[in-house]
Amino acid sequence: MTSNKPNFFIPGQPRSGTTSLYNYFKEHPDVFLSEVKGPNAFGKNKNDFSDKYNTKDKKAYLNLFKSSSSQIIKGEASHYFADKQAIKELSIFNPDAKILIVIRNPIDLINSYCSYGLIPRANLLKDISSTSKFQVGRELNEVLRYSHYIKLWQDAFSKEQVYVIDFDKLMSNLPKYFSDICRWLNIDDKFQPPFIKHNPSRKFDNDKKEKVIKTTNKIPINLRIIAKKVLPPSIQEKIKKKLRDYVTIKTGQDSMDKETKRLILNKYDLEIKVLEELLHEDLSDWVKV
Repeated sequence: MTSNKPNFFIPGQPRSGTTSLYNYFKEHPDVFLSEVKGPNAFGKNKNDFSDKYNTKDKKAYLNLFKSSSSQIIKGEASHYFADKQAIKELSIFNPDAKILIVIRNPIDLINSYCSYGLIPRANLLKDISSTSKFQVGRELNEVLRYSHYIKLWQDAFSKEQVYVIDFDKLMSNLPKYFSDICRWLNIDDKFQPPFIKHNPSRKFDNDKKEKVIKTTNKIPINLRIIAKKVLPPSIQEKIKKKLRDYVTIKTGQDSMDKETKRLILNKYDLEIKVLEELLHEDLSDWVKV
């Protein structure tokens, strides 16, 4: 096996703590995570670095981990969770890999999507009430099929290789659960990173967003393509972060009314029950309104 082949994946979903976990594990001396947080090299996910880091060019992808030979664990955090193609490709790429999955209460996840501007809050109640499958964004529909996709991950790897944790449980005692995950990874469980909250709830500043789009569109497409090829991935990530910080405003989550919460629970009541059986976990806190 190639010494720098990744053996750890955090197949995250938006607004579920993936960015925080990525940064915490990046601090661990026994762990090497790619500078590009989500290279999305497997499956159908959009790949911003597709000309350099994709499954058709394994050498280029493995180049992301060329400095990882001294670390026991090496990996990345792309949005692979609800991607059947990615699950299959990863199980072929490294059947011994370990998979860390964070699940989140549907009410809090949907509320976070709204607060972040990923789905419109204005039509939320109507959309939940009037559709049979809650068609507010296909990605969110798929993400909330937790039991379906967790079972796919477990079948593709093994139950022992797939660690699933509830977001609220994780955040309630980060030092404890970070240590638990480290033990599961067979690395030093005494190490504790600074547990800084990453990627907090934000709202777009539409004026700034439009300004960035207009400025970007003025840059010749050929020049943008060259920049993507020439600039190191770590620099590209820093530029993205600065742009995101510029066009968004940090906020707390907006509150959600009880009627909307009850409708969401009605939609996902069966899913929560199936998930409890699959994971042998008590998720009763999820159904409190």
